Amino acid sequence: MDTKPISNVRSFCWAGPDRRWLVAGERYYDALIVIDVEARQIVGSFNTNAEYACSLAGSPDGRWLSAAYANGRIQLMQLSESPTGDVHGEVKLRFAAHKYSEEENRPTTIHWLDSRRFLSAAADGSMKVWDREDLEPRVPPSSRPLLGAYWSSDDCIVRYFAGETYDKSPEFTTIDDVEPFMPDVLSYMSADGRIAAGGLRKLGVLDVDRGQWLTCFKSSFSHNYVTLSPDSRYFAAANADELAVWHTEDDWRTHQLVRSWNFGSYCDPVFADHCSTLIVHPWDQGGVLELDIASGQVNKRIPLAIDGNCTLSPDGRLLAVSFGGGIRVLDRASDEMVFEAHDISLPGGFQFFDDGRILVSGHLNGKVRAWHLPTSHPLGQLTARPELRRKAHFFELSPAGTGLIVWARRIDGQRAPIILGKVDSFRR
Repeated sequence: MDTKPISNVRSFCWAGPDRRWLVAGERYYDALIVIDVEARQIVGSFNTNAEYACSLAGSPDGRWLSAAYANGRIQLMQLSESPTGDVHGEVKLRFAAHKYSEEENRPTTIHWLDSRRFLSAAADGSMKVWDREDLEPRVPPSSRPLLGAYWSSDDCIVRYFAGETYDKSPEFTTIDDVEPFMPDVLSYMSADGRIAAGGLRKLGVLDVDRGQWLTCFKSSFSHNYVTLSPDSRYFAAANADELAVWHTEDDWRTHQLVRSWNFGSYCDPVFADHCSTLIVHPWDQGGVLELDIASGQVNKRIPLAIDGNCTLSPDGRLLAVSFGGGIRVLDRASDEMVFEAHDISLPGGFQFFDDGRILVSGHLNGKVRAWHLPTSHPLGQLTARPELRRKAHFFELSPAGTGLIVWARRIDGQRAPIILGKVDSFRR
């Protein structure tokens, strides 16, 4: 066979159509080599961004390649062939399949049962069957820092990257005379599929489904927090010292500054009461404030020095906050505390589901918990990943209700999305 020498081969397998590709992993190298046996030449080489694979396996339909590593992790790669015969591999999923033990650093092995399911086995004797279409949890791998991940209306995942733009067709476009910028921070998605973007003295509104900037405009300050109202007609931006709200009547073709304050917020501003109220947490105002947007006056002062984000129930009646290392849910009308949880890792973000009856909370240790508010009972733990040791703070349910995006901070400080399938029940 007329190929360059391949040394220190750790693992290899047959893959591709008619099993005519031989995929080999070289020890001490991140790349995988693809050899076309019939053509007797190397037709591909792609980097897996991981340590050398100790087990490789190709799916029966030839479209997928799985790689297992000594630390218990598995990568799932999709194979494709160009018209010129070059073979490419794209890492689609990367996840921890088995517990890693430094005392017993032995390989994890992998075997495909059919074109959807594969089996993994670890040194501790554990065996698991995985369905590539229903893996949980899943982490989209990327060497680029991610700014945000959102569900489109067709239940696809749209991701926004730092340093680049958009990874879903159609390409990221602009309208009219809008001049886009590279955002530093993105908001939750509004009910009609829009997100707010903030950068260095710039703000913008993006349409997720269309991949389009609706507006970009200058601001007098840079922003740590940006928020769109549920109907996308109001835009709030804040940092530690300044806070402002803008409004549009024509889908952001034009806009106007409604109100600004000479204090900021240490959490994402929250719109309430049909966008007439803004809930913020200034550092020096003695707690959470409910601001009247029209007059700029303080409607209510809640004496809670929260240490994370706050969120409203869908009907605007309940406010969930992180306070004293625990969770408190308040009735806004009566100021009555309707739920409280103590002795848990510091909460960093919340989201209400099921018409406000279920509260999902993200914690400093990377865990995500669910609570049934009418009974005050914990429903269990959604996920806990050892490498995500910062606050999980962002939760978005897919339009079909079958997927959930959870954002957390990795130990290296970068944001990482966890994508959960089947969220119809919570696992204890």
